Amino acid sequence: MAHLTFVHGIKNKPPADELLEAWRDTLSANGGINSSSFPISMSMVYWADVLYAEPELAAEDSLGDEPVDDSVINHDLAKAATDPKAARFLAGLAGKLTVATLKSAAEEDLVSEDRVPIPWFLKGPLMSALLRDVHHYLFNTRYRPRAGIEYRVQDEIRKRFVQSLKTTTSRSRPHIVVSHSMGTVIAYDCLKRVADCPTIDALVTIGSPLGLDEIQDQMQPEWTRNDGFPSGRVTSWVNVFDKLDPVAGFDPLLRNDYLKNGKPEVLDIEEPNWGAWRHDISKYLSGPRLRSALRSLLGMTSAPDAPQDSALGDRTPCASGSFDHVRTWLGTVNDAMVSDEASIAGRPIESVEFSAAIGDAISHLQSEAFEAGTSLMTACRDRLASLLQSHVSRLPVASSATVQDMAFDKDDTKRALKDIFDQAKKQKKHSPARPRSMVPERLPNNARIFLVSDFGTGLYGAPVINKTVLAGEPFDLLLHLGDIYYSGTEEEVGERFLRHWPMAAGHVSRTLNGNHDMYSGGYGYFDVALPAFRQESSYFALQNDNWLLIGLDTAYKDNSIGRKQRHWIDRIVDEAGDRRLILFSHHPLFSNFKEAGEKLAKGLEHLLVSRRIDAWYWGHEHHCVIYDRHPIFGLRGRCLGNGGMPSKRSKLNSFAVERSLGNIQWRRGPNVVTPRSLYLDGPNHFIPENPSEYGPHGYMTLSLRSNRVTEQVHLAGGEVVFEGTY
Repeated sequence: MAHLTFVHGIKNKPPADELLEAWRDTLSANGGINSSSFPISMSMVYWADVLYAEPELAAEDSLGDEPVDDSVINHDLAKAATDPKAARFLAGLAGKLTVATLKSAAEEDLVSEDRVPIPWFLKGPLMSALLRDVHHYLFNTRYRPRAGIEYRVQDEIRKRFVQSLKTTTSRSRPHIVVSHSMGTVIAYDCLKRVADCPTIDALVTIGSPLGLDEIQDQMQPEWTRNDGFPSGRVTSWVNVFDKLDPVAGFDPLLRNDYLKNGKPEVLDIEEPNWGAWRHDISKYLSGPRLRSALRSLLGMTSAPDAPQDSALGDRTPCASGSFDHVRTWLGTVNDAMVSDEASIAGRPIESVEFSAAIGDAISHLQSEAFEAGTSLMTACRDRLASLLQSHVSRLPVASSATVQDMAFDKDDTKRALKDIFDQAKKQKKHSPARPRSMVPERLPNNARIFLVSDFGTGLYGAPVINKTVLAGEPFDLLLHLGDIYYSGTEEEVGERFLRHWPMAAGHVSRTLNGNHDMYSGGYGYFDVALPAFRQESSYFALQNDNWLLIGLDTAYKDNSIGRKQRHWIDRIVDEAGDRRLILFSHHPLFSNFKEAGEKLAKGLEHLLVSRRIDAWYWGHEHHCVIYDRHPIFGLRGRCLGNGGMPSKRSKLNSFAVERSLGNIQWRRGPNVVTPRSLYLDGPNHFIPENPSEYGPHGYMTLSLRSNRVTEQVHLAGGEVVFEGTY
């Protein structure tokens, strides 16, 4: 059974059992992580009684609601400051906490006009509590919280932490320590510096001050920036922060301060909280990014139970954004638009424009639904239609309703409509993430690579692929060629993609940018997917002694690479010597069903004409296609867009069957606009609605051996249906 060991943060706390219950309830609320949906136990390393006389009465771990009695704390600080070394430590730490708190307060005023900031008479004592608690721990102060009781603070808390891990680790795997605030200092100190501390599978630090130099200095000599990762006792470390959290905000990123043999291993994840006090653990534990990271560390591949929050009554989230759901939702949309133009931001001219745009989006959805079916997920190449699908897919509906009589809540509809309007009209796309180095990542000379595209559905064959790959031999590289549906929102990246990605099956994971990833501005891709994969940029290169592999970003500039990326590619290729070249992208260079990559061809014309490219793998089109070598460019084109989105087989009916493997066929495609090709065809048993109407889902694998590549096409269950070598 999995186990979470919690370590609480600054300030006095309720009794240990109440505090554990509060953390457990908050983490499990609204479809979170709980023992009813996943076998898991939880415990708390409780240390508040070492520094505080009596537990507080409030049965919650909230830092912004209750004032702090700072008379005792200020007395303790004044006494500590009589030591010159401690005085320097406290002065440096206080200065940085003050800067972070001022920054938080200033940005609070900017981002919300109606927010009531937490007053300084509360913030000041809370920061004093942090100073006192951290000092007494790191300096191992002798302290008497109550009459007749005296502790060496660090010795006592270390003993409790180590004993808790010893009690749990021997019987629970995976074992994850989840620490907050001052608790992150305790957890790191014990895992890095205490000789008899047991090993754990993962460390999660939340709202941590470990980025501050003053704290790092007190961890020496065991801590160094080049080898600060607690390698012998921790496999994975995830650090979660809010940039407006004053405890973490001065330096919230730990990736470059706690290296493992000189290389970054800590995964930093930003979790945007709300309200005036961003350090509150209850807000962090409710956050989708923290929960997604925990699910991944725990190995939870199935979706959590639907929320049973009383505010929803008997309504549960809609499972898809199929055209049937969108069409049913439209009845409410039209009513809202006619009766209340304010539901679209209250601007009549823009309201009319938006109504027309919604009409166009619906036409696109109708056309796509005609092709793929009205009850399944469909991928529409229209930004507004995809945004609409994203919003409808998470609207609550009556749990007993059929598709024909769904009762969408009108208040939800109005909010969704305003969100769609604001996103479509106002939101700028995310800033690009470019490589900072011209040196490709190193790939073993004998390497195994897993390839899949258009995988981000969370449905049909995608979860099956996940389980298949996890059960097989490990890979050196797991590569997704883009598209998380419907519009790549932050929630969709977590729920439809990362939750089903076979992270544990590969040494390195990378994901390319797709057009659907950019429909919501690319924020899910750049802020959630890339950090989860520890991926620096949206385009990248890997190489060994024989091969150069380049992943392209063809979505930030739609179906193009842009000038800066082209110059980077040129330099990488120029310095690769005689290594053979393989490209990967989301958009195709050529296709019988999708728009050809004319801008791609123009941007890479010199590589194409010189026949420099050996092979090019892409997605976008929801088929698996093996093309003959291009007669002019000499490259081998491969499409593997069948990773999770349904595609009607009827599109291939006119193509002759060339070979059969049971009920799987390879059909010969035309060579009018593309080289001759083979299309994978057959039923898809992972689509329960008429499986014979939809093509099979699957993936590809590459095995690099010396200067040769063996490629295989797999069905979702792992069956090999094609093999070739070049």
